[in-house]
Amino acid sequence: MKLFDKFFLQKASFTESDLPVITLLYDRLPIVDEVRLKKVLSEIEPSPQLKPQVSIEKDFNDGGVLLAEASFGNHLVEIIGIQAPVPKDVIERCILPSHWAADIKELMQSHRGNVVLCYAGSDPDPVEQYLALYKVAAGLRDDNVVGVLNEAAWSCHPAPIIEKLISPDLIQVCRDSPPLIFWTGFLIIETDEGFWFFTKGYHLFGLRELVMFSGQPEDVQKVIEIFNELFYYFFFEKPEVQTGDVLGLNENQFFEFHEPAEGNPLPESATGYFLIQ
Repeated sequence: MKLFDKFFLQKASFTESDLPVITLLYDRLPIVDEVRLKKVLSEIEPSPQLKPQVSIEKDFNDGGVLLAEASFGNHLVEIIGIQAPVPKDVIERCILPSHWAADIKELMQSHRGNVVLCYAGSDPDPVEQYLALYKVAAGLRDDNVVGVLNEAAWSCHPAPIIEKLISPDLIQVCRDSPPLIFWTGFLIIETDEGFWFFTKGYHLFGLRELVMFSGQPEDVQKVIEIFNELFYYFFFEKPEVQTGDVLGLNENQFFEFHEPAEGNPLPESATGYFLIQ
């Protein structure tokens, strides 16, 4: 296992990761129970093909540092933890601008340790990759988990969402309709001219990020709905869309796609943005 070199010596960045990565925020870093983690992975969607395996670096499972791997089926999840808060810039990107209530954001900011779960398996489906991370998260979750960060999506959510997404009632719903509120980010930049609305995390699904401009702040909900519709259309139908193309989702909604002009106030993206007009 070369996790120490990969994540501590090379100082990996997760902001533009090509594969899903989530970070569990802890009040106190856990000591991983190998038996419990394997049991949880065996019981979620049980199958004889799963054969969960957990490998833990015994010198790095002491409540201060954690290095481990969990594999099941064609999934492999790397587990890296440290008894320290995430960097300040990550909090500023993922927690502070989020749309959760102030007390939830305050709880997440109060964390003192973090465990990063990185997908490193061979399943090509990003939805299955995400679900694999949440299955491992369920096996690691305890009362000390105060929230979940998604650096690539510039987003976060409360800890109880972990079990909900992989519950028997919702796991198939996630496959049919990926929960964008948890796996992608929606951000707003205000300028003198108006408001720029943009997505983060679409690149993990093989899509370009989207951006729209509006002079009206009350357009937020309308823009979210447009982004969601376009995501599902792109992800499931996989149309070939090029700059300058016009796409009609229905007889009343037509969108033209452009490259954003230089000077548009947009964060960097691994896949670039489509400006929707």
